Amino acid sequence: MVDGFLVSIAFLIWFVIFFGVYFIAAYILWRVGRKFGVGSYLQYLIPIWNVFLLCDCAKITRWVTVAVVAPGLVLWPLAKLGISITPPFFENAAAFVTYLGTAYIWGNIAGRFGKNPWLWGILTPILFFIPALILAFGDSMPFEGGPKGQGGRYIDV
Repeated sequence: MVDGFLVSIAFLIWFVIFFGVYFIAAYILWRVGRKFGVGSYLQYLIPIWNVFLLCDCAKITRWVTVAVVAPGLVLWPLAKLGISITPPFFENAAAFVTYLGTAYIWGNIAGRFGKNPWLWGILTPILFFIPALILAFGDSMPFEGGPKGQGGRYIDV
């Protein structure tokens, strides 16, 4: 029989790791948003709202959040309850829709930084947001009006 104390310690370790990763992820999102003057760190801690803020950074409609969040909000609770109302194809399609929404958001954010939107949009979800770290902690600043050198200008925030 498993000792209750060990289970409590394991849960505590899991809890600290989970929220530690969440706070770090929110910090990275805030660093990107701060370059655009969008949101505060506390706002980036709120689930789903942080995706709204990223849409504001990318200057795209907040309805893209539905593509990122809705498939998981619908399918995850059903899977946890053991209810399978969809064939595996739809679960894969839902993951693909989430991937496309995430790639669209990060591609537009990278485009506002003067990076290649296709490359950064596709690679950000695949590389577990390492490109987001580069955008957050790099020295690139957002600009509007096309690429720098072709009439683009930096945004004052």
